[in-house]
Amino acid sequence: MKLTGKHYVIILSALATAILHISLYPDIMFTLNGLGYLGLLGAYLLPISFFQQRRNLV
Repeated sequence: MKLTGKHYVIILSALATAILHISLYPDIMFTLNGLGYLGLLGAYLLPISFFQQRRNLV
C-alpha cells in the first residue's frame, strides 16, 4: 500500500489521540481506549488480508 497525504493525517491523528488517552494511565477506561486506537491503526495499515478486505469498515 502506497501512503498518501490522507494516510499520514490518519496516522498522526490516531497516534496523538492514543498517546493522549494512554497518558491518563491510572484511569483504565482511557488506557483501554488508547490501546483501541493503536489496534485500529494497526488493522488499517498492516498487510493482513482479513482487514484489507474490510478496509472501509476499519
